[in-house]
Amino acid sequence: MRIVLFITLVYLAGVLETTMAPLWAIGPISPDWLGLLASVWLLVDNRLFAPCWAGAIGLSGDLCSSGCVVAGMTIWLLTGAVVSRLKNKLPLDHPVVQAVVTFCLISVVSIWLRAVGWSTGEMELGLSLGLVRAVGVGVYTAGMSLPVFMIIAWFREPSLRRAAVLEHL
Repeated sequence: MRIVLFITLVYLAGVLETTMAPLWAIGPISPDWLGLLASVWLLVDNRLFAPCWAGAIGLSGDLCSSGCVVAGMTIWLLTGAVVSRLKNKLPLDHPVVQAVVTFCLISVVSIWLRAVGWSTGEMELGLSLGLVRAVGVGVYTAGMSLPVFMIIAWFREPSLRRAAVLEHL
């Protein structure tokens, strides 16, 4: 069931990323829907292979855009591994903290992809303007992620409360 949900969400995020991007854009900046999905999947899924799912989302993002095919998958695998390690050491359960982590993830991934595009000659902008736009994409996507994390926390709250009650027994 989880794989069907994953494929459906990746398809939906890919459609939002490619065909609906001009509707969501503020100037040249639009949210990274596939990145948002990867960030949500990384922060909500506590299983061992969550970075692999994020890498698959990065691969689908590479296939939806023009440019280097391996760059998105690689950076999402690396950032997914870092987030998986951080989840074990830091409490990343609050929606605001998750939105801040999403900002960091999307900004790092966008900066990486823009740097790869700039180094291969695919980006005609200067590197400094590309970095500013990458941070703008991170801010916009983090703002879009906050309601998603709030809804997920709202759905998970009863099970977390039950676990806390059972822990005190």
